[in-house]
Amino acid sequence: MSDQNALDRLAACAGIEPDYYDVWGIRHALSGETKRAFLNAMGLPAETEEQITHSLASLDTRAWRRALEPVVVLPVEGGDPVVSVLFAADAPDAALAWRVTAENGTQYKGSKRPRDLQLVEAK
Repeated sequence: MSDQNALDRLAACAGIEPDYYDVWGIRHALSGETKRAFLNAMGLPAETEEQITHSLASLDTRAWRRALEPVVVLPVEGGDPVVSVLFAADAPDAALAWRVTAENGTQYKGSKRPRDLQLVEAK
């Protein structure tokens, strides 16, 4: 894969659009320099082919390195809310305590063991 194709792929995976339209409706393509600046600001180095490869691998596994999303918006109505939690396959089966604070200050808490949760996806 060429350096430019890899950079374009990394930018797309990071959610960076390849172009934008100005106030007059004229399309402008992002330069490689701009993509690299955005990626660097996102913590994804992209100066060399090696950095791009590493950053792509990092993006591919990022979701599996965080137990919870930093913010989860849940519906107020419509049944019990569902929150995805990630565990390593060999994680201890100790009970995990949880607490959720609603916008109005109401707190909900409980605990669960990983083995009691529904498996949604494995990688």
